[in-house]
Amino acid sequence: VRYHGFADLPPITIRGQGAKSPEFTCLGHQWCLMVYPNGHPSSGDGMVGVSLVNLSAKDIRIDFGFCVKDSNGSEVNRKLLLSRHAFRRKMASAGNSRFSKRSTMIQSLVDGTLITEVRMKLAEPIETPRTAFVPENPFCNIIQQMF
Repeated sequence: VRYHGFADLPPITIRGQGAKSPEFTCLGHQWCLMVYPNGHPSSGDGMVGVSLVNLSAKDIRIDFGFCVKDSNGSEVNRKLLLSRHAFRRKMASAGNSRFSKRSTMIQSLVDGTLITEVRMKLAEPIETPRTAFVPENPFCNIIQQMF
């Protein structure tokens, strides 16, 4: 997820005021990322908060995390957050109110753009019904025809 012009987002804003990313699709759901440049209401000073928001009406249980990448593609900050987190309704969100220091994120910008990687996987694999494959065996019929 890319936040173009992240450095221009005012660092002195109301705590808890977030910037919404463009929507994206993963695991059959619509999502967006919320970044709080001046922190989430429970963040410390100078910290940036990040939340993943489920925009779909369907429930889903996932493991997820975030990382910020620099111009070399290296991970600057990584937080694997929640295991088996249930997003039970539309607009349900979860994240980290103390994801990273704002100064660290500003130093990792690529041409003014914050690159945040969102990692998600289903917490429980989808079980598909399996049907047994039993090929026909003509051997019995061949033996019976010989007599």
